[in-house]
Amino acid sequence: MDRSTVWNLIRLILSTILVFEFSLQVVSLVAWWRLQDPTEDATVPHSRVVLCVGDSHTYGTGASSRSSSYPSVLQEILNRQTSPGDSQWRVINAGWPGATSGATLQRLSGRLKEHDPDYVCLLVGFNNSWSDRDMNEKLPGLTLENVEVMDGWRFEWRTARLLGALRSLIRDPSTSLAVADQESAPELVSRSGPARYAESALPRRHPVIRGLVKAAELWEGSRVEESQATLRDLIPQVHQSGDAIATDGLVRLFLMQGFAAEAMKEAHRGLARFPDSAHLRSSMAICVARSVSAAEAIPWAKEAVSLDPDHPRFHRDLAQVYRRHKDIDAAFRETTKALALEEDWEGAEDSFRKHLAQGTVGPEALAAILAEHGERRDFQARLSDLFDRLMTLSNQEEVLRTHLVHMVALVRLSGAIPLVMTYARPTQAMSRPARRAAQQSEGALIDLAAMFRELLRDREPRDFFQPDGHPNDRTYSLMAEQVAATILRLN
Repeated sequence: MDRSTVWNLIRLILSTILVFEFSLQVVSLVAWWRLQDPTEDATVPHSRVVLCVGDSHTYGTGASSRSSSYPSVLQEILNRQTSPGDSQWRVINAGWPGATSGATLQRLSGRLKEHDPDYVCLLVGFNNSWSDRDMNEKLPGLTLENVEVMDGWRFEWRTARLLGALRSLIRDPSTSLAVADQESAPELVSRSGPARYAESALPRRHPVIRGLVKAAELWEGSRVEESQATLRDLIPQVHQSGDAIATDGLVRLFLMQGFAAEAMKEAHRGLARFPDSAHLRSSMAICVARSVSAAEAIPWAKEAVSLDPDHPRFHRDLAQVYRRHKDIDAAFRETTKALALEEDWEGAEDSFRKHLAQGTVGPEALAAILAEHGERRDFQARLSDLFDRLMTLSNQEEVLRTHLVHMVALVRLSGAIPLVMTYARPTQAMSRPARRAAQQSEGALIDLAAMFRELLRDREPRDFFQPDGHPNDRTYSLMAEQVAATILRLN
């Protein structure tokens, strides 16, 4: 390739980047213009003002309309509580999609001077995970006069920010605020089919073993009726076999097909014949967790582990029970033990990435796991990058806490009352800094994460959140109710 060809290629790349950057700037400017709040009706008297600052979760992304955002619903609730003749509440939606805590902090003084609010709701931090700009951003001084007012559109290299977001997504695909409580299907037949029954006293080619494997394969192949017919034929054969592993396989098939009551009945029958079976105790734990409660299932799962602590399946079942019990730390530990026993280091890495993205693993937990398996150099090598990423996440939490403390101080300096909020979708990486900031600054905390964690015990995330993690109308309404209750109590 000659020199002129190289220069032509470089010019083509640079021109493509410039055109792409120009397109992003135009899209950003149009978006900024469209996101502006409509002009307030100056004829309506307002004596009490609430300023809501934050990102897309304040703006109302995910709602059916802007009027369904939590600030809009909050204004309706507060004004319903106002006596006739009294001045109305005015709630200002200063949310900005994509805003980081640093950008929000820079804009805050200008907002405070412009609107002179009585209360300020602070819900920030979600976008810090993909924007490294906040990590080294200089904090403004504690005055309302010396901070650059940044309420309007500003120029910045948006291609670089887009690349940062894509890099974060590639490194941690699950960086959306997914809740780490999704229950995996019970391990029914092993990942290698008949090997699941290697501990059975029956030969692998025994009709009962072959029938159990066939029923599971039919179910996994979406041949539901054939699988259920095979299961019905297997019941008397398993009873006659006198084999604990085959009985356990029958229980697992019932669980696979959604027959929790029948599964528990078979587990009780099996334990009456084989009281020392760790397999049946572990399966009973899954039955109890699904039909009764996770708290009552934990002793069953622990007994199975104590009977055979080197069996990965029992640790995996215990992890599943802990997930249903919402004890994510314990579930993570048991999952790691199972993967270590199987020497599935790639699976362990994936597990770490999932929990890391969800903010459910701290540096101490990862360091302890690394120390426990220090002899595995391949394991150490796989996790070294994750440990660096985890420390970056820890630094981001500290940055967010510092920004929130600074925001609280600025709000108080303006004469308003600060309200620090956690995100409705529970994630420790976002909740911890907000709680610590509220505690350190002695500010009011509206802990939406704790409230929704309780709601999600009996409901699915899709009942409250859009697929991308943003709240739906129902959740925005619940958020507004919590904020209104706090404001009315303080007022």
